[in-house]
Amino acid sequence: MKNIFTIAKNILKISLGKKGNWITFLLLPLLSIFAALAFNSGGNNAVNVGVYDENNSYLSQDVVKSIGENENFKVYSVNSSDFEKVLKNNNLQCIVEIPKEFEESILNNSVEDINIYSSEGTEITSWIENYLNFYVDNLKSIGLAAKGDKETFDNTYKEFKDSPIKFIDKEVNDKTKNKGVTKQSIGFLLVFMLMASKVTTDYIMKDKSNRTFFRIFSSSLTKSQYIIANILANMTIYMFQISLIILISTKLLHLNFYTSILNLYILFICFGFASIAFGILIAAFSKSISQSSQLQNIIIVPTSMLAGCFWPVEIMPDFMQKLAMIFPQSWVLKAIDNLQFGEKLENIIPYLLMILIFAIIVFIVALVKFRNDEDIRNVI
Repeated sequence: MKNIFTIAKNILKISLGKKGNWITFLLLPLLSIFAALAFNSGGNNAVNVGVYDENNSYLSQDVVKSIGENENFKVYSVNSSDFEKVLKNNNLQCIVEIPKEFEESILNNSVEDINIYSSEGTEITSWIENYLNFYVDNLKSIGLAAKGDKETFDNTYKEFKDSPIKFIDKEVNDKTKNKGVTKQSIGFLLVFMLMASKVTTDYIMKDKSNRTFFRIFSSSLTKSQYIIANILANMTIYMFQISLIILISTKLLHLNFYTSILNLYILFICFGFASIAFGILIAAFSKSISQSSQLQNIIIVPTSMLAGCFWPVEIMPDFMQKLAMIFPQSWVLKAIDNLQFGEKLENIIPYLLMILIFAIIVFIVALVKFRNDEDIRNVI
């Protein structure tokens, strides 16, 4: 045990003594949080809605007026039916086309569809479509009750508009966007935690290249003890790194992770084991420092992309979502999702176990590789 602590102490002394390592330990993870905040800092701006009113009746005008009264929409009149050109030249997110027979179709209970055109997909059109459907459904109900009689319809519609029963728009504090920001920042943070495993790899590779690795095992120290010492030293660094990043994120940047600090800490500690395991595995299979760097670059970014660190995993095809489950980053993000939506720590234990199982398997593979490595003295 004394040998383990001696090696661990030496690793800490060397790792923390290098100024460049502090950039890896602290600056890069903090920059990842700033990056997520920057990419997601856009406000909830109103949608610019163009209206092409072919009917031009009091009903269609009321429809337009109702859209304009919603603070989420800004209404602009459109005079051309060349919607593609209008959308392109007038900074509009969508155009609502009210058909020529709109009023008549309401009275006859044969409502024509109000067409919506957008250059930005269903994310915009579904929002205003739901709003218009609700409004037009009320008109259809009045038209059905009037049975085609315009005077009855007008009187009922007037009473409807003058009714003391009103719908009140009330802003609800939607946390979905903020949760997305914090989850994205955590995704970036996982990437840089994996990059920090380079410190683990570089230390072992340096021992290999200067023959220290070989001389160590000429003593009473075993390869298992050497690996444990690396885990102990780097876990100490990770705990310090995680504590400092959480402190700065919550107290200085006031970033709300929508779960307790204890939950985050436990989750990051588990991922820290996986990161260290990854660094040791790279060192076990590398024949030179340059080769270890290349392996890290080849593995870290692609696996992080696949696991959902850069964008939501839900947008990927099903087979890629299933493939993402191989990597611990994916389990961390799934755990964050559950914690942010009210799950307790005990409910994410299966995710924590998956991360730890990944780490243990990687540690075992690395240790077996070290024990079978007879070519240590040939490391460049």
